[in-house]
Amino acid sequence: MAIVLLVLVATTVYRDLTVGKTQNSYPPAKVQMIAAEQTPVKNHHNIIKKINYKIADNEQIKAVLIDIKNVQHQVYGNSIDIRFQVTNKFNKPLTVRAEEVRVDGKELDKTTVIMSEDIPAGETAEAVLTILEFEDHPLPAMQRSIEMILNVYSWEDWDFEQNHRFTVSL
Repeated sequence: MAIVLLVLVATTVYRDLTVGKTQNSYPPAKVQMIAAEQTPVKNHHNIIKKINYKIADNEQIKAVLIDIKNVQHQVYGNSIDIRFQVTNKFNKPLTVRAEEVRVDGKELDKTTVIMSEDIPAGETAEAVLTILEFEDHPLPAMQRSIEMILNVYSWEDWDFEQNHRFTVSL
């Protein structure tokens, strides 16, 4: 919930700064900041480790952890992206989320972890778990292991839910 609020506040602030305003209506410092935000910046992706670890493969879902990347993003700053390839074999749309994420034996604060991907029935999609860096929450070193629960459920079938707990040595 805190992440959703953070994203909504950031989006609202950015929209309020850029919509319906001209550059002349801002003091010079804000004009420079807005100009920098509108300039395309290339994202930097450095693969920490390719993994290809099968998490689940049953009648409803196939999920594979693909790799882990360091990312420098224009908006989010430094982060780590953990990419999954997920195939929905179920006859209804599925949502994939990350829960109880632990890196090197330490559980990460829920406000630093983002992952929720909706996958239509019969399709394959990439789900990305993003670990964000905040002032009081530095990025984890990612040296020994990652452990988490891949939570899979359907908004259209309240009786369907799967939890796939796994640990991958790095």
